[in-house]
Amino acid sequence: MGYNREIELKEKLNSFLVNKLKIPEEDYYANLNRDGLLELKSILSGINNIFTLKVSIAFIEWVSDFLILNKGEKEKILTDFMKNKPNSNGYDIELDSSCKLVAEVKCNVPINKGKTYGAQQRDGIEKDIKKLLYGGKKSKIIPNSFFKFMVFLDMEEIREATKYFIQNQTKYQDELVFLEKNKFQKDDIKDGDNVYIVYVSL
Repeated sequence: MGYNREIELKEKLNSFLVNKLKIPEEDYYANLNRDGLLELKSILSGINNIFTLKVSIAFIEWVSDFLILNKGEKEKILTDFMKNKPNSNGYDIELDSSCKLVAEVKCNVPINKGKTYGAQQRDGIEKDIKKLLYGGKKSKIIPNSFFKFMVFLDMEEIREATKYFIQNQTKYQDELVFLEKNKFQKDDIKDGDNVYIVYVSL
């Protein structure tokens, strides 16, 4: 019969739902009418926000241990983060107390399963680096004396793409430091001068 676009899309959707969600085998594709497809599209458009949520929570756990935050500081970071709507003003994660930190969480995945970021992804990373170093127009925080972190999901292709991006841009190369877990202590990092790149696992 040859290639059939609908058959391919149907098989991919049904296979994903059955295998990943562990639900009974059925032709879910056939059961989705227009309204169902529109609702599914709306839900899937929020996947990046779910990634950001999970990576952010993992980072909050890590940074709380790394900077030896007390229970109140950790709870404040988590509570403030949960209250913020996706794409709200300010930094993704921030703490302005005895320990000061700001973080931007990037859930970029290299395009086409490659090991380089696309142009829009690179622009977004560069914009967030600038925001961490010099502050954002819509944020009240002046980050001069803050610990600054840029957080990525820990995947080989993301590590490769991030490394390639940093090595091939010149604006902020001296300010960016890869902060590998278990190789740095709190006293090894400085507030104000650098943006520390951290990878967290889910």
